[in-house]
Amino acid sequence: LVSIVVQAYNRLDKTKYCVECILKYTQGIDYELILVDNGSTDGTFEYFKSVDYPQKRVCRFTKNIGAAYPYEWIRRIYRGKYLATIANDVYVTKNWLSNLLNCYESDAKIGLAVPMCNNTSNLQAPSNFEYSSMDEMQKKAAAFNAPDPSKWQERLRLITLAPIYKREIFDE
Repeated sequence: LVSIVVQAYNRLDKTKYCVECILKYTQGIDYELILVDNGSTDGTFEYFKSVDYPQKRVCRFTKNIGAAYPYEWIRRIYRGKYLATIANDVYVTKNWLSNLLNCYESDAKIGLAVPMCNNTSNLQAPSNFEYSSMDEMQKKAAAFNAPDPSKWQERLRLITLAPIYKREIFDE
């Protein structure tokens, strides 16, 4: 159903936590995991190869030539009806993907859906969402991430952290 792309350039510690969160908090949804090393020199490619997930593909670009270039390759190989793209410093939380899919599928006019994020602008951050550890962040997010259409907002401009697109939108 969904192709989840993680693109990384170094910062192996952040990359590991990003992928661990995807594997832990993406439940009940059929997805493939596409891991893209964009020229890292810190062991990212070796880590991606070691990730234990049956529907995984790994790509390595030997030189970082920008975040947009790998999407030409991704366009040719992803299989999902939807495409979710995640930078290696974004950490997903419980219900992240099911909430995005519920929002996206609620109206055929929706072209892109993004989750709220505590470290963004454009009024896309939940209010009073402070934490002192990643465990605390995950616990607070789990309580916040109950399905709730009243949290959905139409926007003309979005900060695209972990966006999800339908195949025909991305391909267009």
